Amino acid sequence: MAQSVTINCPKCKTRLMVPAESLGAKIQCPNCKVTLQTQAPKAPSAPGAPKPPAKPAAPATSAKAPAPPAKGAAPNSPASGKSPPAKAPAAPATDAAKNAYSFADDEEDNVEYGVNKEEDVPRCPNCAEELEDERDVICVNCGYNLRERVLYRTRKMVHKGFGDYLIWHSLAILFTILVIGLIVWNVLVFTALPGWLGGEESWAGSFVAHNIFRLWNTLFSLYGIWVMGKYTIIRFFIHPHPPEEEIHNH
Repeated sequence: MAQSVTINCPKCKTRLMVPAESLGAKIQCPNCKVTLQTQAPKAPSAPGAPKPPAKPAAPATSAKAPAPPAKGAAPNSPASGKSPPAKAPAAPATDAAKNAYSFADDEEDNVEYGVNKEEDVPRCPNCAEELEDERDVICVNCGYNLRERVLYRTRKMVHKGFGDYLIWHSLAILFTILVIGLIVWNVLVFTALPGWLGGEESWAGSFVAHNIFRLWNTLFSLYGIWVMGKYTIIRFFIHPHPPEEEIHNH
């Protein structure tokens, strides 16, 4: 079974597993799509590679003849004139042991890189924090809307009271009164107004009762009722609330 190394992505912290033979190549994190350059392991030395020649030993310097051993001295003591036996040199480390240490160091150096996912968890694309459920719409950490791709923020708004609503609807209230007045005016033009002005015998009564006056009066009244009524309906039913105002902290 091929050896693998457990590592973490340096950006999204996803735990990954990379085969040992894939080290040294450029890889991409499957979660955050960041491209990384892994470090290749150190190449082990070939078994038959020639070793560097050993340095020649320094020539022995002339030494004085040792003094004769003293009587009663121990055989291996300095006074006996005999040097103690030399220790055997330590055996050189084999290539297998060197390679084992080399690969252990490579595994410690490559803990920041990865190629295969070990665990896949839903994350916010804005702050990379884990989501409680993959069906979440709003990230509770940063407020990012995953469905609309919009980052929401908290705002402080000015409170709107009765006075603000009264000012907002004042023109609509005036237009409502004018519309009612125009309707009443047209009803009177066709009924009692000519008689109040003296009837057809008077100049004013005959002018109001004339069909030309009534026609143009009706046309202008209907146009005014349509314009003011449209504004009143929009203000009362479509946009009944005053516009919001944000509080800016300076």
